[in-house]
Amino acid sequence: MILEFPSRDPQGQALGERLRGAREARGASLERLSAAMRISPDKLRRAEAGRERLSGSELYGAILELHLPMDLLFKARSPPSSVT
Repeated sequence: MILEFPSRDPQGQALGERLRGAREARGASLERLSAAMRISPDKLRRAEAGRERLSGSELYGAILELHLPMDLLFKARSPPSSVT
């Protein structure tokens, strides 16, 4: 039996890394943050690894729980490239 893991999305992975960094900096456990986001700890673990997408309301739960500015999780996104 072969298990397939979801592929990593580069933007999702970057967001997950920032989310994990903020969670760890605030001393929040995976269980506590996932409860505030109303998702399972496994889903949060996958999201932090870039293997699961989070909805806007789930991200908003993280922002509220961790007392983050709204744009913190998205600040590292690069602007769209110009098309010539």
